[in-house]
Amino acid sequence: MSESIPTDDQSIPFDSREYASRYTIELIESARQEICFCGPELDSVLFNNQIVVDKLIAFINQSQRCGIRFLVHSTQQTTAQRHLLIPLAQRLSSKIQIHIADKQDQKSRYMYLLIDNKAFLYCPNSARYEGIVDFDAVRQVSNRKKDFEDMWSRSQFDVNTRRLQL
Repeated sequence: MSESIPTDDQSIPFDSREYASRYTIELIESARQEICFCGPELDSVLFNNQIVVDKLIAFINQSQRCGIRFLVHSTQQTTAQRHLLIPLAQRLSSKIQIHIADKQDQKSRYMYLLIDNKAFLYCPNSARYEGIVDFDAVRQVSNRKKDFEDMWSRSQFDVNTRRLQL
């Protein structure tokens, strides 16, 4: 079962991988303090390309306070696929954290990206790139961020993406 898409006058609907990818890049470029992602996996369409990795590196280098958190159900598939985010997160482990959601939080199929306390991208079904993006949605981001923080507090650090120190 998927959630309905919450829309308002400021929301921009999208219905393709290309738009989801483009809006993700625009959102990352607008970030100033924090990027949070929640979904079943480290989404390959949104995050597994060099342009996004470069944008994330630029974001991280803006300030000591910048941080990125990924909350996913599993990283086994993305680890096997040599996802570009994995080595970046291993190299910048103090800035980029990947956690595995608690079992009770793994029933959802949606994915969302929160940027600071202001903007978001949301897909009710992570297998389909249909959803909305909103670049000025303080109230919606605040509500999603509370849910994200609750799930984060129950999550565990992902051992599959931990860098082995030899």
